[in-house]
Amino acid sequence: MSTDEAEREFVEFVQRNLTSLYAAAFRVCGNRHLAEDLLQESLAKMWKGWLNKRNQEGAPLKGWAYRIIGNAAIDSHRKNKSRLTGKNQNPVSEVPWDDEKGGQIPGSSETSEEAIFRDTARELWAAVATLDQVQQTLIHLLYVEQLSLNAACRVAGLKWTTANRYHVDALARLREIIGDEE
Repeated sequence: MSTDEAEREFVEFVQRNLTSLYAAAFRVCGNRHLAEDLLQESLAKMWKGWLNKRNQEGAPLKGWAYRIIGNAAIDSHRKNKSRLTGKNQNPVSEVPWDDEKGGQIPGSSETSEEAIFRDTARELWAAVATLDQVQQTLIHLLYVEQLSLNAACRVAGLKWTTANRYHVDALARLREIIGDEE
């Protein structure tokens, strides 16, 4: 495969999956500016390994991309954590970008239903962040991208039984954290 052909395929992959990759980056860091930086760093890492990954038959590229985003988020968190000088200081990445305006984006007007939805979504994604990386990826694929379990298995590179076990365990853990209101 030539470099030009690989570059074209990489650009097509990124264009086709940019929204879901950004959503995954936002999900792991909870901040739009940090998500953009994280995605940019992850795309650079993906490009470095693109030729090797593309040459592997049946390689689940989207699952590989999610794994790179998750690993980059962990690296970024470790880097920020090591910069702390005192016990009670928080890195900038842990301060939500919109909390200065009481959880509301500046310049927007929010109804009470939107505020409830926003708070519920924040609580839900905070709970999802406590899951392990595979469970987080499956939750994202199944509920954000609305893939079937079979399709999510292919993307994540898992067998159906393994993915189903992770999914069931993730839902049970989320019910413990958030509470089951059924």
